[in-house]
This record gives sequence, C-alpha cells and structure tokens, in this order.
Amino acid sequence: MIYDYRKIREMLFNEETPAPLALDNGEGLKMFFKQIFAVELDGVLYCILKPFVRVEGLNAHNALVFWVDGEGVFRAVKGKAVADRVFAEYYKSL
Repeated sequence: MIYDYRKIREMLFNEETPAPLALDNGEGLKMFFKQIFAVELDGVLYCILKPFVRVEGLNAHNALVFWVDGEGVFRAVKGKAVADRVFAEYYKSL
C-alpha cells in the first residue's frame, strides 16, 4: 500500500497510540502490523513493525524492520547491519 511520505512521517512519530498499519504483501494480501518504533537515520525513515498474525518463519515475538521510500512505500530491510542499527536505536530509546 502506498502512503504519502509526509503523512507516514507524521503518523509514525505521533506519540498517541498509533492505528495498525495495513501493508500489501505484494501478492494482493493485506497484512496488519503494530508499530513498535520509528527513527530517521541518514535521511531514511525506518520503523519496527510487529505483525498481528504470525508469519511463517518468524518467531511469534519477533518484529520486522521496514524503510519507507520517497514515494511512501514500505520496504522490508534486507541487510542485517541496517536492521541491527535500527534495533540499537530502539534499545537506546527504552
């Protein structure tokens, strides 16, 4: 699902309880996520999202890291180093 980038930034950094995010999995299926954390690093917006429904191959307690491209599309982070950096920022914020 494509969102307006500015609205995404406002939504992710809203301190009130955010609404679940509905993302298209690329196969026409919407998946719903709870926002855990959001951060902007080097001009890129990242967020940690936890799926409401268990994802095959993912531990029930795990969450996924996404980045938001300039057109407002959420993309899964594939590099471990980037995901680790986002989680490190999350842990520093606790």
